Amino acid sequence: ATRRFATTISRLVAPRGYPVLCVLEELLTPDGQPKQEFYADAIHLGQRARPLLNALMPMDPPAWSLPC
Repeated sequence: ATRRFATTISRLVAPRGYPVLCVLEELLTPDGQPKQEFYADAIHLGQRARPLLNALMPMDPPAWSLPC
């Protein structure tokens, strides 16, 4: 469900010009479960996920469209 949600969001916002950063595969185990070390609780990402996002954030925001 999480992968389907991320793919749908990416598909819907990209044509509208919104940037998309996708670190989904880094946040989930191979069987699709959340890697708990990156989460503050059962839903929300914690600060430990920040390096994953920083690695994908180029200096030029229009280049942020990285589909899931």
